[in-house]
Order: sequence, then C-alpha cells, then structure tokens
Amino acid sequence: MENNTFATTIYAQTPAARAFEYLRRLQNLDEWTLGSRMLTRIDDDTFMGTASGYQTALCYHVRALEHPRLGAIEWQCGYRYRDYFKQYPVFVFPSRYVDSDGDEDGCYIHWVSVIDPARRTDMIMQGIAASASLRGARSQGGTRARREAGAACSGAMDPAVRHDVGPRADREGS
Repeated sequence: MENNTFATTIYAQTPAARAFEYLRRLQNLDEWTLGSRMLTRIDDDTFMGTASGYQTALCYHVRALEHPRLGAIEWQCGYRYRDYFKQYPVFVFPSRYVDSDGDEDGCYIHWVSVIDPARRTDMIMQGIAASASLRGARSQGGTRARREAGAACSGAMDPAVRHDVGPRADREGS
C-alpha cells in the first residue's frame, strides 16, 4: 500500500478560502493537472472528462467535507456516474495553522493519491515521476527553518511548486 500512496503538498500565496473555492470547481483541474480535462457537465459537482493517465474517459465528482477549521474536499472519479473507484482527500489550511508565529499570508494544500495497482498505467507513473522532479519548493516541515534562515519564499497555485510527491522516502522499497 505504501508504494502506491502519494502525498502532495503545495503552498499557494492566496487566502485559504479563495484556494478552497478554486479547488472546489472541477473545471479548474484543467488548468493545473496532468491530462485531466472536464468535457461534459452533468451537474454542479460532476463532469465527464478525459484522463491521460487512465487513457480513457472518466466521470469526475467533487464534494465538500465538513471540518470545523479547515477547507476539505474529496475529488472522486470512476468510469460511470456515481460509481467512483478513486477518492482524493484534499485539505486547505491557512499558513498560520502550520506556523502561528509566521508571516506567510497564503495557505497550504495537501492531498493524498492512492494508485490502485490493478489500474496503474505507465502514463500514471510517468506523470508522478515528472511531478516528483519538481519537488522541494515548499514544505510544511520547512516553514520554521525558512523563517529562521531568513529565506524569502514565494509561491503560487502552480504545479511548479509541488513537492512531497511520490512514495515516502522512509517507505520506499517496502
């Protein structure tokens, strides 16, 4: 299971509420994911679209998850409407949640992907490898170290600031 679990965290220089609303709209996946395109709207939270990783059409759905302090959603996908085989939990939290003494005004976005070995394609793994090569721009654990080092960091909701993509280093080879 660990070799098929990929956690991604990005920093966005935007308020958490704005990032949540952006991520809540499936059409926005077209702007920043590898190969996901929303084509036909079924309802406000559901689209039929394409997915290059799966090399087939997929039904995409998003739903808000109740949480008292964080923005939380779940992206879902499957081959048919309301028959979803993948769920991606996504959490959006203000940077002050990570470091209450910090001076960052943005937010962190964290999501988890689990790749089903039975549905894993070479293209999915190539996309993960490409994202992994972009890692290192930001990290939750690095917030305090950056502040102490006086590093000036900026970020945007852009795939170029992705990091922590891929199996956890302490689990590789497990």
